[in-house]
Amino acid sequence: MAEKPTKPQAETPSPSLNDSKSTQETNVISNRVLSVVAFIITSGYILLVVLDMFAEAINYDLIPLQTLIYYMAPVLICLAAAYILNALATFQGRSWWNLASCVMYIATIAVYPSLWYLVIIQTLLTFLSFFRMHNREMKEAAQEHIEETQETPLVDTPNKKMEELANQKSSSKE
Repeated sequence: MAEKPTKPQAETPSPSLNDSKSTQETNVISNRVLSVVAFIITSGYILLVVLDMFAEAINYDLIPLQTLIYYMAPVLICLAAAYILNALATFQGRSWWNLASCVMYIATIAVYPSLWYLVIIQTLLTFLSFFRMHNREMKEAAQEHIEETQETPLVDTPNKKMEELANQKSSSKE
């Protein structure tokens, strides 16, 4: 029985170095989009809380400003910390800043649970951004590890070269 000859499979062209860099840059930007959106929403929310706090103190005169600040201080501290961590995640592109920011948003919800619906969006966005950025970081680390292991020569390589040279000299003497 004669075997059918198989067609050689065409190799897929490898992407050039410039293509992979531009792809990586767009992936980094798309991973930061969630952080940027959460950052912008948090900016608005902090402004809303501060303006609301002063409006209540000024308009109603029922609540002294010191009492209101004392009541809202934990919320503002948690929001400010989350805002700073979110800014670090956005501008540095590190996933762990997003996770820390998410924890601070959860702390804000725990401190002031009646307005949880205003902070839940940022919490979810930073959590999703953490997972996307962390997966990207892990893939890059794995790729670097693969490249490092492929580029390192074997320990035996110099000995094999010397052995080949010795075999060539001995065969040339004969």
